[in-house]
Amino acid sequence: MDNKSLFLNKSRCVLGRISTVMVCLSRERLPRSLILLFVVLCALLFSFSWLSYLSVSAADISAPPLSVVDFSAAEYSTVENSITTTITVELDKPSSDVITVTFIANNESAILGSDYFSATSVITFATGVQVNHVILPISDDFFDEEDEIITLILTDAVNAELGNTNNPAILTILDNDSAGFYITPTVGLQTTEAGGQAVFTVKLTSQPRANVEFGLASSDLTEGTVNRDSVVFTPENWNVLQEVIISGVDDVDDDEDIAYTIITLAATSEDGKYNGKNPDDVIVVNRDNEVKTFLSGVLRNYDALKIYFDDFSTDNGWDVYAAGGGGGEIIAGEYRLHHLGPNQIVEGIAPIGISDLPGGYSIQVNARWLSGSSLRYGIIFNWADTSNFYVLFVDSSVQSYAIWKYQSGWYRLCSGTSTNINTAGAVNRLRIERIGSTISLYVNNVFVDNTSDNSFTGGLAGLAIWAVSENGEARFDDFEVKRIP
Repeated sequence: MDNKSLFLNKSRCVLGRISTVMVCLSRERLPRSLILLFVVLCALLFSFSWLSYLSVSAADISAPPLSVVDFSAAEYSTVENSITTTITVELDKPSSDVITVTFIANNESAILGSDYFSATSVITFATGVQVNHVILPISDDFFDEEDEIITLILTDAVNAELGNTNNPAILTILDNDSAGFYITPTVGLQTTEAGGQAVFTVKLTSQPRANVEFGLASSDLTEGTVNRDSVVFTPENWNVLQEVIISGVDDVDDDEDIAYTIITLAATSEDGKYNGKNPDDVIVVNRDNEVKTFLSGVLRNYDALKIYFDDFSTDNGWDVYAAGGGGGEIIAGEYRLHHLGPNQIVEGIAPIGISDLPGGYSIQVNARWLSGSSLRYGIIFNWADTSNFYVLFVDSSVQSYAIWKYQSGWYRLCSGTSTNINTAGAVNRLRIERIGSTISLYVNNVFVDNTSDNSFTGGLAGLAIWAVSENGEARFDDFEVKRIP
């Protein structure tokens, strides 16, 4: 029997007994005052019983459980240059009460006021609202450092219980800086023997915690010098570009354009992120300024090592082989090879043999793509006929190269890609060197690759193109054959 039924039964019994006593008292003809007193006492007793019932009944009615407030996740992360990050706080169910909870961010490895701001705030959930957010400001710095940690805490909830699934949570601030050196350019610089200068600039990629210094030196002081022995950066000027000036050195020899290097030494610093880190070296070419003497393109006695030179100022009798259509001619001081049929080679053969070159030889030319889809262009060498030769092709559109042997069929000897190959219509200085069976490739005076084959010796040398599309064109200048002693 529940409390209500028990109370009603007892109330009936009490009322029944009171009625019986009242009848008896009336028969005894007691004084009216005494009977009235009895009635008052009975009323008080009944009132106390009713109040007792009400308190028991209220206790029987259980209060609804409070909403639980917690973080939406146990772990958060943000990049330090994000400026702010959003932390989500949520209730497990909406509430008819206004709920407040205190949010606190505590240092772990991160530091308040340096890595983040606004450590404490009160979050208010309006009636019926189940999701809320805290916007935490993040400070961006420029140091190369470890990721930093903040502990997130919810406390002092009003009209809600604190959850413990994700509370406390962790926020990781991800570092976005990396110690290093920004040097530009590192290739393509030229000095001249007449004293012409080249400049490159350098700065750090992150702020050091101490001075950073690295040394500079020229790999060949007979070709070029550098205007300073070292570069020093401080925590204040780390991101300010500093200039390094390179000056060409003259000589009396006709030694062609010579590549040399500005060597950057490993850095020294009390900042461990920079100490021992080595910047990229800078490649420079010193352009020769000795006067070349030649007659109708063919070199005459100006250097015993050079046996042929053609600047294409006049027609020197090159033969052209273009089975698929096309041809070769001189236009504006350049040799033009053009293609009219797809997947066919066009060959321009110079009137110079390379049969009697003891020790080896090099062939070099300035070459540039002009038109055509995936046009390959380059140097053909040890050419015996249209069925027996070697050829170097480069493709500027994808910065690729390959050395092929054609011997009644195509055989690739080596291939790859190189960032030394200039793209689009820029000029590339191509050079093939052959010593014995070793064939080496240089692009813009930088070694790229080599291979070995001894199928052909002697023969002629020249230029060639191959186009995937039906029409393609390349231009060439300053073709030179040189003996290697």
